[in-house]
Amino acid sequence: MEKLLSIIIPIYKVEEYIGQCLESVLIPDVSLRERIEVVAVNDGTPDHSADMAKEYVEKYPSIFTVIDKENGGHGSAFNEGLRHATGKYLKFIDSDDWFDTAALERLMKFLENSDVDLVLNPFNYFLVESKEYKLIPIKNMPYGELMSMDEYDFINSGNRQNLTVFHSATYKTSLLQKYAPFFAEKVFYDDIALRFVPIALCDNFIAFDYPIYNYRVGRVGQTITYENKKKHAADVNKVVACTIDFLCRCKSYQDKPRAKYIRHLLSRMIYFQIESISRMHYAESRQILEDYRHVLVPAKGMYDKYRRHKVFDVLPFPLFFGLYRLYDLILYKDKI
Repeated sequence: MEKLLSIIIPIYKVEEYIGQCLESVLIPDVSLRERIEVVAVNDGTPDHSADMAKEYVEKYPSIFTVIDKENGGHGSAFNEGLRHATGKYLKFIDSDDWFDTAALERLMKFLENSDVDLVLNPFNYFLVESKEYKLIPIKNMPYGELMSMDEYDFINSGNRQNLTVFHSATYKTSLLQKYAPFFAEKVFYDDIALRFVPIALCDNFIAFDYPIYNYRVGRVGQTITYENKKKHAADVNKVVACTIDFLCRCKSYQDKPRAKYIRHLLSRMIYFQIESISRMHYAESRQILEDYRHVLVPAKGMYDKYRRHKVFDVLPFPLFFGLYRLYDLILYKDKI
């Protein structure tokens, strides 16, 4: 049976959560369930997570597949899964998160008769400490109405900058596979690429008001805290490099109205990385910022420079660092 939706799940040290994740894919409608393809990628996990996934392969061989590979990180697992996906549409999910099964079935019923490039849904933060759900909405969109990527005002919509990341989005597989691989490997924050790839490649999209994805927030070891973002600033350099490489390869968007939004996203990403690096210790900051200069060379003319970037370009590094350390001590002491 032709697969309608491929779901890619990277597996690494998630014994406590993998069962809930895999179980959430099993929608009640059996005929629709058979049109789901789960590609679980064992990223060299040292625990029994992959073995637990293989139990689902034994129970549901027409739905689940496990691919074993050496450890290469989250982006590597996404790249590998994308290579093997055969469904018309595609969703990514981290193996410590899970779907609302009823909402997933609702999505499948829509996809049966759809040819839209991109589907957006709100999603939930599940706050581990309080065990509460927090809805992350999609704002100022007519739900259920096909929209043009070049006509919608993403910049002033009031939505978050990472609207098209995998917690929200269902992608047409063929569009993403054409430019794969585009996830940075052996680094954190590889999914930043999905802020850009769907905007560049998709001509139309549709939004719905029901959340599908439950994103577990507050688990020990997560990298979304500000301190961890500074700690892994060198990783972001590599992610930015991969993003720039994709944008340089993808020429089709450049003469379309959406190019303005992509330029906006790229400018903000580049600025915030400079801001983060300049708040690190002096020696480390200097080296990573120097590396960042080389990363940005291919993107010349593709982005706008914000305040900190302009100052970085004209001042000797010691003066730049000292100036902004003083500035941050006065206004942002909690961030350094």
